[in-house]
Amino acid sequence: MKHLLLASAAFVVPGSHVLAAEPPALNLVPWPKTVRTAEGGCFLGNANRIAAAEPRLEPLAQVLSDEIYLISGVRPLPAAGTAKPGDIE
Repeated sequence: MKHLLLASAAFVVPGSHVLAAEPPALNLVPWPKTVRTAEGGCFLGNANRIAAAEPRLEPLAQVLSDEIYLISGVRPLPAAGTAKPGDIE
């Protein structure tokens, strides 16, 4: 048992990172018309908005806001009209 523990500990290095050769698969439902992956990230906070360019999309912006809140505790507010920098559109 002691040898098994030492052997398994040899493969775990604190602070090490494994880089994937391929980007991870995206689990999106429904699948969007286009997907463009890139390096980087974004900060999502309460100051962000979900812009609904058309009035018929406003209820969906509210649903998305609620879903983001449930998984993150952050509630971006739905907004009608054109997206501004930092908005989700």
